Amino acid sequence: MANDNCVFCKIVAGDIPCYKLYEDSEVIVMLDAFPVQEGHSLVIPKQHAENLLDLPDKTVAAVLPAAKKVMQVMEKILNPGGYSILQNNRTEAGQEVMHYHLHIVPRYSGRGTKGSRGALHPDKYAYKPTKTNLEVLAAKLKVD
Repeated sequence: MANDNCVFCKIVAGDIPCYKLYEDSEVIVMLDAFPVQEGHSLVIPKQHAENLLDLPDKTVAAVLPAAKKVMQVMEKILNPGGYSILQNNRTEAGQEVMHYHLHIVPRYSGRGTKGSRGALHPDKYAYKPTKTNLEVLAAKLKVD
């Protein structure tokens, strides 16, 4: 069930545009609107659930396979040195949008802090793509 005040529910409904990379019956994978690295993407369930504890098992089972499909394309196009795959549950853990989502953060040598501490807040690399950069990247990373 959608939440009228949720930005991700509005994206799922098509009310807010996104740079979609993949979609199936359970999830959408899109480029993050505020990426910390080139290719930073989010896997969001179509059904509103605040966090992992609220997510139906059927949807939980769809999240990682969707992430993997996008990562396989990233491997060919972006050739990152690694990935940070993470998500936060509730405000105390750093969750900012109260709709479950999984971050896929490609990692590159010399760009940002390594490991989970710096995955979403790199201190050495400021990635600030333009709208055109995101459009081009989304077209390259789209899963067929």
